[in-house]
Amino acid sequence: MGSGDGILETPFDLSGLSAVASTGPALLGLSGTTTAQPGADAFSVPTSGLAGANTDITVGAGARDATAATLRLGSLDAAAVGSGDRLQFDLTVDGVRRTVTAALPAAANAASFGAALQTAIDTAMGPGKVRVTTGTDGAITFATVSTGSNARLEVANIALSDGNGTVTGIGGLSPQSAYSSTQATIGGQSRTYDALGSFSVSGVDSTDRLRLRIDALAGGQTGSGTIDVQLAGVTDTTSMAAAINAAISRDPTYGAYVGATVVNGEVAVYLKISGNIRASSITGIDGNGTTVGDSGLRAGSAGGTAAVSGTSATITTGSDFQGPVTIADGGSLLFDLVRNGQSTTVTITKADVDDALASDAGYDPSSGTIADAGALARVVTQAIRRAGIGDVSVAASGGRLQLALTGPSADGDTLELANVQSPAVAATQAALTTGSVFSVPLVLDASQSISFQLSVDGQPGTSITLDRSSIEAALGMDTGFSEGRIENADQVARVVQQALMEAGVAGVTVAAAANRLRFTKAAAGGGSLALADVTLRSGSALPAGTTLLTLDRTVEALAPLDEGRFLQHLDAIASNIAMLVAHVSEAEAYVGFVGTQLRSQSRFSARLEGIYQDAFRTIAEVDISAEQARLKALEARRELLKRALSIMSESRQNLLLLFKDWAPAGQAG
Repeated sequence: MGSGDGILETPFDLSGLSAVASTGPALLGLSGTTTAQPGADAFSVPTSGLAGANTDITVGAGARDATAATLRLGSLDAAAVGSGDRLQFDLTVDGVRRTVTAALPAAANAASFGAALQTAIDTAMGPGKVRVTTGTDGAITFATVSTGSNARLEVANIALSDGNGTVTGIGGLSPQSAYSSTQATIGGQSRTYDALGSFSVSGVDSTDRLRLRIDALAGGQTGSGTIDVQLAGVTDTTSMAAAINAAISRDPTYGAYVGATVVNGEVAVYLKISGNIRASSITGIDGNGTTVGDSGLRAGSAGGTAAVSGTSATITTGSDFQGPVTIADGGSLLFDLVRNGQSTTVTITKADVDDALASDAGYDPSSGTIADAGALARVVTQAIRRAGIGDVSVAASGGRLQLALTGPSADGDTLELANVQSPAVAATQAALTTGSVFSVPLVLDASQSISFQLSVDGQPGTSITLDRSSIEAALGMDTGFSEGRIENADQVARVVQQALMEAGVAGVTVAAAANRLRFTKAAAGGGSLALADVTLRSGSALPAGTTLLTLDRTVEALAPLDEGRFLQHLDAIASNIAMLVAHVSEAEAYVGFVGTQLRSQSRFSARLEGIYQDAFRTIAEVDISAEQARLKALEARRELLKRALSIMSESRQNLLLLFKDWAPAGQAG
């Protein structure tokens, strides 16, 4: 054995080539970032805070023109008035009573009398309380400046005195009282009435009663009466007016002065003689445990209806919010919002929650969690707006929601929330789709396999391996089957399913999805899937005992390799050589042997030149036109031979340094 034999013909341990690996995107469409979809259990969204019967319902009422309390005192007899006479009377305005004394001008007309009374009233009551007017017939009229609910006017204890203080009479005037009142033609005559509103049967039981207190002023006299109205058979405004009339008629005297009817679509009580009337209170009386929740009626002028602004229709939801409530992906809350009989379905989704609460401190973005009734009110507002409803406001009222119409109010406006529901969301399966596309047929060598890790429900991944035996088991019965060959994504799915079965993984199915693979858990519900560490592995590329001189593409293991795979093997060989050089003790012994041979350098050089010539002839015989990759292999061997020549021309010290830092061609870096 010469020194050249030791360098070029020493066999290499190439067992490390059994782990040649690749993670390129061509690995059956398995590699690349996967898209995971976790499984979810079936669920529905709690409807607390929305479900339940509507309570505290207010039916809309249009604004009414406010009216003043007005009374007509009569005409002052000018002939009965002399120099120094005075007119004294007690005046009550909106509940405040004062004594008024007016100095009357002698031989005056009605206008001057009116001016004197206005001055006296302003002095006693304060300016801006009562307006005094005189008609063309000389009649004097008092009217309150205030209008509506509390407007009341009364004149009593009238006395006309001469200059000496002697009472001479009442001067043609008479005591009067008045409420704010409205006139209508009833039974062919102008009557004073008080409208009560439009009756609603909501929440009314047939055994319930309605208690009304009715006040009347007539001829300076005040009268009040309380009646109980039986609601059995009452279904609408007309039947309500009839029931009130029936209750009034039970007192023949009372029935002679007061009646009930429908005026402009509303229940009204009216006075059958001259004077004023009002319904001062309306109370629901429970008959058998069901309260008259909303009669749709309201107290008349005593409650302000003669001067009240329009009342918006409102409702309060019938259940308290029991939070927090989470609307997850796919979940929703539905309800019908009925405005004046027109129904619109409103859907609340996770997007509504995120949009409405995104700016709230402490809200977890994209969580879909509603923490309290205030947050629910904002979410419902968002959903209502998205449904195209712009005239309903929503606010929290305790643990409930209060909804109100915000447009111009009108008599009979109604608002209702109905059919609250949450459609059940079916359980979903955990699934993942691979991140690369299977685009070309793939052939696995007998020594090759593809492995990956599949994790189910977060458990440690199971190692899955598919090789020629897996392909044979899955595709062997297919027409045109070729050993180790996979043609398309459908076949990939079948082979991977076979590999899962061989690895003992159950409950996961694999199918092709647009040239990618989709893994799915068979059972629906919570869970997850994860795929990682996709790797191509190859068996040993070179036979045992391969040396640098015998390294050639003619080696059976290398012959069928394409350029890319061949370069992979060359890189692995270079790595193996670098590992050998790392064994310093072996290198030192080898260098000692080479040092002995340096003493006969000329003979060694000549023999090495002969070896070089033999190697060159061997290289020349290689068919370099077969594939470009073979040329690269020959160039690598030529470089190794040149390095051997360089070694022989250096000193022993240089040779030691060479073996310390030397790496074969193609392994730099």
